[in-house]
Amino acid sequence: MDEPTLHAAISEVCPIISVSVPHPTDRVQWNFAPKPEATEAQIASAGMVLSTIPADPTIAVATADWIARWTNAEYRLLQDRRMSDNGKTGKDFDIITAAPSVDFNRKRTQSFAADCVTNGILTQARADEIFS
Repeated sequence: MDEPTLHAAISEVCPIISVSVPHPTDRVQWNFAPKPEATEAQIASAGMVLSTIPADPTIAVATADWIARWTNAEYRLLQDRRMSDNGKTGKDFDIITAAPSVDFNRKRTQSFAADCVTNGILTQARADEIFS
């Protein structure tokens, strides 16, 4: 685990000041400092992320390489869905691909993969290939 990955994961569920990863494979040493406005529920959610996030995160894939994993037909279905769902799929795709690499550990990326399966853009088997 590294600090940027842990920070991104925890900040999706709780406002935080910082995270610390003194040893990348010793989860017991990882911690976070919540912001004063964080609720107990948010802090509990952050604790759950801390205890369940994979210690050895998947290596991020270059965005262009990730997009290349999609077949032309799958990409067309994605684009059609982006235009018909009031922006959620399109916004998620844009946020995921705005970075130079796609991080498969991010909650948004995992949710996007699940949405692609639910909406018939990808089969579960193809989602497993594209998002790993």
